[in-house]
Amino acid sequence: MDAELLIAICDELAQGKSLRRICREREIPESNVRYWLNKDEATFAHSARARELGCDALADECLDIADDSEIKPEDKRIRIDTRIRLIGKWSQRYSDKLTVKSEKTVTHKYDLDGIPTDQLEQLEGILANARRDTGGTGEEIPSSVH
Repeated sequence: MDAELLIAICDELAQGKSLRRICREREIPESNVRYWLNKDEATFAHSARARELGCDALADECLDIADDSEIKPEDKRIRIDTRIRLIGKWSQRYSDKLTVKSEKTVTHKYDLDGIPTDQLEQLEGILANARRDTGGTGEEIPSSVH
């Protein structure tokens, strides 16, 4: 696919048109275009940005549909709901999914004053091996359900 055609297709995606409609209007096999768009990282990134802009265009279109007094309310509902569902799947910004990230560090503190010296030396050896990533294999403890 030549660069001009790719840019034209991405421009139409950015306007909120479906890839299927674009391909039908241009009489290009949809499977070929999907392959071309996913062929390399740069092309994929360009089409992904176009799709994201297309989601914004569809959101704007929802407002236009809602404000159009000539469209019956039941038709508005279907048209808006379809667009909202699609952009919710296509775009993280419009998704109802919540992504929770936690970067909290948990530190455990133990009072080691009551542990005998030989056990402390053994523990220090285990920690030294862990830092060097030379720890051995421990015994397998079966999990239990309480």
